Amino acid sequence: QFVYKFTNPVIGPLMRVLRPYRKLSLAAVFVAWLILVAEIAVIALIVGSPIDPLRLLTDGFVGLLFYLLTGALGLIIIFALMSFFSPAHGNPAVEVVYGITDPILRPFNRIPPHSWPVSLSPLYAILAIRIAMIFVSKLASALGAFALPLV
Repeated sequence: QFVYKFTNPVIGPLMRVLRPYRKLSLAAVFVAWLILVAEIAVIALIVGSPIDPLRLLTDGFVGLLFYLLTGALGLIIIFALMSFFSPAHGNPAVEVVYGITDPILRPFNRIPPHSWPVSLSPLYAILAIRIAMIFVSKLASALGAFALPLV
């Protein structure tokens, strides 16, 4: 509720222009990208570096991808920790974590071993996300990204 009330004045009007793609709100992605581009521009101004618009665009996309991977990694760790306890499935926070992590973990459920009582899909997903984060970090350094968090 809080997130909806906080973000709806900005994202609501944008959703008329940027229609959702499947279940992905392109308006929310665009706002997150704009915030990241503004952050990179402010850092560049503070440091005294010249601002190149094309570089801002690419740094914004690379940074957004990195932040999405970091968020997915965090949610999968929370999912794995929640699996040790038995959380109430009616809790909205639990439903959000399960709703976001289920599509990420589904492809990894097919990887053996299937006979174990514990699913290793979160471990496989964390490994794949970490490899993707290293790749994005190397891509960012190859592109000369200005501000990207450390891996």
